[in-house]
Amino acid sequence: MNENREYWTQCRMVYDATTQEICYELPDDVKQKFHEFIKKIGKRPKYNVWYDELTPRIFGADETYKNSLGRKNEASFLDDRENFIYNKQYGMPAIIEYKEYFDISNGININKDGFYEAIDEMKKYKDSTILIVAGGPSTNHCDWEKEERDYTWSCNRFYKNEKIKNAKIDLFYINSETHMGIPELSEYVKQHNTICAADTTISRPPNILQSFKNADCNTILFATRMFLSSGAGPKLVSLALLAGAKEIKLVGIDGWTRKQIMTRNAGEHAFESNKQLKISDNYTYNIQRRENVVFWDYLMTEYPHVKFKNLGESYKNNTHAEITKKILS
Repeated sequence: MNENREYWTQCRMVYDATTQEICYELPDDVKQKFHEFIKKIGKRPKYNVWYDELTPRIFGADETYKNSLGRKNEASFLDDRENFIYNKQYGMPAIIEYKEYFDISNGININKDGFYEAIDEMKKYKDSTILIVAGGPSTNHCDWEKEERDYTWSCNRFYKNEKIKNAKIDLFYINSETHMGIPELSEYVKQHNTICAADTTISRPPNILQSFKNADCNTILFATRMFLSSGAGPKLVSLALLAGAKEIKLVGIDGWTRKQIMTRNAGEHAFESNKQLKISDNYTYNIQRRENVVFWDYLMTEYPHVKFKNLGESYKNNTHAEITKKILS
């Protein structure tokens, strides 16, 4: 069985993809759910399969928006590795929608997990150490400023946090509310030549992208097949992997508490206090638990050569900590 991958956040691994064997004698109800899962994905699982003992539910990284029979957002991927690039809604065919903001002369760096506009500035991230500073409370509560790294990435309204602004953000994730008409952001991007990354799997208003084009920023379009509901942090992890980082350090990627999800209020957010969560009506704390399991299981499976470090582990509400304390040295 995969070392340290037996029981995470009340989820138990029931199928080991390495050995292609069931991990233990399954009770009849779990066995039935496992067979239903196999029928749903339509193939032998490529990745480990898990059982959520609280819900109960069988799940794993083979689930995608295309094969999901229930709510699509309970899957953590838009499509499988073999087909994502050709996906008409999210893959390369969809980039035609953004042709006005895409410079074809740059070319596109393509990986089975996604793609990005290959501007020259992106080459520096290969074999680098990247620190991703997201908006979770651990960004304010944990020490990360002196952590060794080559580059620092952040997201959304990072410019509202003094600790982050002083860290020299080299790349930031554009959300639907950030644009170069915001004086603080515009001044920062121009001063530090920050790369502005726009995710094409999420609809972006044309005026948002146009503002970056008009300002002649280093802007890239990118897409990743991983699609978690828990904020921009996992998307930045995916982009760092696409860019070839050898080590990725995280802070502020905490997930949300049960109360935050129930009230749709982010509470003690590092960028904006009392920020409202823009999540689907059916999103629950249990879905988040399963997303976290799939997230780390997938990273350990597909990127064993990359080193990860969760700098937010000491924060009391870091939902990844129970897993990362087991698997990251």
